[in-house]
Amino acid sequence: MRNRYFLYVLALVSIIFLEFHTQAFSETPLAKEPLPITVDKIAEIRMDTALTLLEEPRPGTIFIFVRNISTAPITVASIKSIFTDDFISLQIPELGKGRVLMPQESLSVPIIVKANDAVKPGQYLLPFEVCLDLQHYGFSHMVNQIVTHKINVGLLAESDILKLLGVPSFFLLPGFLMLTTFLWLWAHLWVMKEQKNFDIKVTEPIFWVIAILFSLINVPLYSKITGLFGNPRNYLIAYGLKDIAYVWGGSIAIGVIACLLGKAITERKKKKRIPSEKDQPVDILHKLARNRLGFKLKQYEIKIGDQPQKFFIIEVLNGEKIELWAIRTIIYAWEKQIIPTKDYQTRFTDQLKNADDAEAMATIIQEGLDKKLLRVFWEELMTPRKLEQKPDSMNTLKEYCLIRYKGIK
Repeated sequence: MRNRYFLYVLALVSIIFLEFHTQAFSETPLAKEPLPITVDKIAEIRMDTALTLLEEPRPGTIFIFVRNISTAPITVASIKSIFTDDFISLQIPELGKGRVLMPQESLSVPIIVKANDAVKPGQYLLPFEVCLDLQHYGFSHMVNQIVTHKINVGLLAESDILKLLGVPSFFLLPGFLMLTTFLWLWAHLWVMKEQKNFDIKVTEPIFWVIAILFSLINVPLYSKITGLFGNPRNYLIAYGLKDIAYVWGGSIAIGVIACLLGKAITERKKKKRIPSEKDQPVDILHKLARNRLGFKLKQYEIKIGDQPQKFFIIEVLNGEKIELWAIRTIIYAWEKQIIPTKDYQTRFTDQLKNADDAEAMATIIQEGLDKKLLRVFWEELMTPRKLEQKPDSMNTLKEYCLIRYKGIK
C-alpha cells in the first residue's frame, strides 16, 4: 500500500517538472519569431546632387547617402542601378562584401553619370536599389529601398544652336542647312552674280516645305552612309555631338555641291542660248530657236565710226539682265564641185520660207555642210558682237530674213 502511494507522488512530481521545463524553454529569446523590419526603422537613405541637366559629353556626379539610425550594426550590401536604357552609363563603386555601418555612422557613395555618344533628349528618372543587411537576434534580415532622381538629358549647346538658327528641332536641321547654304551661295557668290536669284525667304511656308522634304530624304541617306563605316546611326532614335557634326558638315557640303552643280548646268544652258563672238551661223540659228525666235528679224542701221552699217539686233535675257547682240547677215552659197540634189534644194528653199523655225533651218544647213553641198559665212566675215548699251544713232529698218543667197562659188 505504501508503495502505491509512492508511485502516485512520483508521477505527479514528474508531470509538474515537465510542464515547468516546457514553459521555461518556450520563453527563451532564441525561440521568438523575428518581427518584420522596415528600412526607415534602421537607416536613412537619400540621394543628393546639383546635377539637373546631363549633356553629352559632360559627365556628372550623383551622391547616395546611407546613415545607420538603429542601435545595431548594419551592412550596406550593394547599390545597383535599375535604369534600363543604354544611352546613359553609370559608374557605381564596388562595395565588395559590403560596407558595415555602426550606429549613427554614415556612408556616401558617388555615382558618375555620363551620356553616351548617342542619347535620347528628354527627362528621365534614374532609379537605384540600395540593399541593407541587418543581424537581429541571430537572424539575417535583407531589406532594400529604391531611391530616384529626375534628370534632363541633352547635348551640349544643341538648344542654343537651334534657337539661334530658329530651327524647331534637330530633325529639320539638315534641310534647313542645305537650303540656306544653297540660297546664300547662289545670291552672294561672285560666279553667280549674273544668275537670277531665288526669291525664297526663311519666313515663307515654301521654304519649310522644301526643308522638310530634304530632311526626310536625309534620314535614310544618313543611315546608309554611316553604315558604310560601321553601325548605321538613326538620329530619329538617338543622336550625339558626333551626329550633329556629321549632319552639319554633310548638309553644308550638299548645299555647296548643289549650288556648284546648278551653276554648271546654268552655264551650260547659257552657252547654248546666249550668243558669243565665236559663234558660227549655224550656232546662232540654234540659239535663236532656244530663245524662241525665228530668223526673220528687225534690221537696224548703226553708225560705226563715220560709216553706217546694217545689223540684226538680238535681245537675250541673261540672268536678270538683257543683253544686246548685233549680228550680220548669214550668207550661203552652193559649192561649185558638187551639185546639190533637187530634193535637198527643194527642202532648203521651202524651209527658208518658214522663218519661224530657226532650229529646222539650222538642221538643214548643217546637213548641207556635212555633205559639202554649200558654204555659209557671215557677211563681210564680221562675227557677232555684244553691245554694252543701245547705240544712240540707231535707225530701225523693216524686218528682213537673216539668211541670204550670194551665188555659186
